[in-house]
Amino acid sequence: EALEEAKRVRAEGVLNRRASTAALYVQGELHRLRGDFEAAEEAYRLSTLQGGDAQPGLALLRLTQGRGDAALAAIRRVAGETRPSLGRATFLPAYVEIALAAGEVDEAANAADELTAIAEVQGSDALRAMSADARGAVALAHGQISDALTALRESLLRWLTLGAPYEAARTRVLLGRVYSEL
Repeated sequence: EALEEAKRVRAEGVLNRRASTAALYVQGELHRLRGDFEAAEEAYRLSTLQGGDAQPGLALLRLTQGRGDAALAAIRRVAGETRPSLGRATFLPAYVEIALAAGEVDEAANAADELTAIAEVQGSDALRAMSADARGAVALAHGQISDALTALRESLLRWLTLGAPYEAARTRVLLGRVYSEL
């Protein structure tokens, strides 16, 4: 349903490049999450051709494709080009995920700390959930099981309260990894 809605928005947004570009990015994200990597790549490419930025979705696609170096280079580029602001919160969770996958735990911790600072300033439950998730993943990577458990439980509760089942499921996966360490 979400993919069909994104296609509809793109079709209706032909005269509005911003809406069309955003719809293409969403299509890319949905294809990536469904495992249709060719379609994701094409949607991200079209979004970029219309002047959008395919990040962080394209970097996450590269990570999924086993191209961790390309993913890390892409997300570092985005971080270097984006000034500190609320806009950075859109890619910091991906930065944490990619940096952890690359074994760059300190880099992931810095991104998680930045996301936490943004969440504190903004006061958004969604940002707080993202921040807690990132902190939990970093704590798990550091072997700090108690801290990971606390942060991930907070994240899960926030995602459930917000009615975000996909994000809650991703947090549950991390919690499963924590419980396997107990």
